[in-house]
Amino acid sequence: MAKPSTEIYTEQAQLNEKAATNAAQSGDNDWAVTICFYSAIHYVKASKPGVMMINYSLMV
Repeated sequence: MAKPSTEIYTEQAQLNEKAATNAAQSGDNDWAVTICFYSAIHYVKASKPGVMMINYSLMV
């Protein structure tokens, strides 16, 4: 049985937080901030199932 999307997004957000911590500890602060941003997006998606996120890459 597939996991609900809320679980998937929460798990990914937590993995991103760990990656951000590792990046910050190794001095890659720019990457740490970027990874935190994506972690936040995953938490929003987990808290609002079914909400569409805007794909800004298509708005060029």
